[in-house]
Amino acid sequence: MIKNLLKKRLGNEKGLTLIELLAVIVILAIVAAIAIPAIGNIINNSEIKAVKADALNILNASNIYMTENNEIQTITYTAPTTAGGTGSYAYTNSAGNAITPSDLFTNYIESLGAFSAVGFTISENAAGQLTITTAADIVAGSANIEFANATIDGIDANDANTDGTFVIVD
Repeated sequence: MIKNLLKKRLGNEKGLTLIELLAVIVILAIVAAIAIPAIGNIINNSEIKAVKADALNILNASNIYMTENNEIQTITYTAPTTAGGTGSYAYTNSAGNAITPSDLFTNYIESLGAFSAVGFTISENAAGQLTITTAADIVAGSANIEFANATIDGIDANDANTDGTFVIVD
C-alpha cells in the first residue's frame, strides 16, 4: 500500500526545479566559502608545528649527545651551499677550541627536518639549558620563524607575533 502510494506520487515528479537547483548551489558555495580558509589555516599551523617539533628534536638529541660527550660545549651546523649538498658540523669545547669528537652528532638524530637548509648553533645558556639559534629564518607556511637562544620551554610556549612571524627568544 505504501509502495503504491509512493510510486504514484513520485511518478508525477520529473526532477528538480530551477529554483531548487539554485538553492542547492548557493548552499554549497556558502559551505565552501567557510571551509576553504579553515583548511588553509590548519595546513599553515601544521607546518609551523613541524618546524617547532624539528627544533625540539634537535635540542633533545643534542642534550643526549652533549651529556655523553661532555667535552663538547657547542655544536654548529653549516647548511649546504648547493642544492642536494650536505651540511657540515663543527664542535667546540668550553675553552672555545675546535675539537673532533670520536662520536658524531649525526649518530644521534635521524633528520634535521626544516633545519637541514639553515645553519644553526646549539649551546648552553647560563642556566644550564641547551639553546638553539638559527643563522636565518625558516619559512613555514606563511610564517617566518627565527630561533634566537631558544630553549625547549621557550619553543613549547611560544605562539605567533601579531604580524604572523615567530621570533622564539629566551
